[in-house]
Amino acid sequence: MWLMFPKDGSKLTLTRNMLWCPEKSFRFGIFFFVLTLISPVFIPLVSATGLPIKWKTALSGLLVVGIPQLLTLLAIVFLRKSGFNYIKERMFGFLKRYALPSTVSRTRYHIGLVMFLLPFLFGWLEKRSTNRC
Repeated sequence: MWLMFPKDGSKLTLTRNMLWCPEKSFRFGIFFFVLTLISPVFIPLVSATGLPIKWKTALSGLLVVGIPQLLTLLAIVFLRKSGFNYIKERMFGFLKRYALPSTVSRTRYHIGLVMFLLPFLFGWLEKRSTNRC
């Protein structure tokens, strides 16, 4: 992405439109990032093949552990800083709409406190009430 400096000497300002990076590398980065997220979905396909058990086990393990890390590294390489900043801005903008409120009502606070502490109380009571035979 090339930045053009104004000829009149004024300051350069970045806008939202300037963060868009339509280069091929950005698209490859997005492609690898999506593959990273969906690579474990291919495990049932591997197990349905006629490969030997050892191969199925190795490929399934790679689809969970090895291949997503490699694809994440490739996505980082292709996205570069401008692509990463664009994705980060879009994701945080989306999450900001649905973020938790900074203040809640007293009733909501008490309900949350009960929902948090009730499992601890039940676990403690269950431990005390079981027969030790």
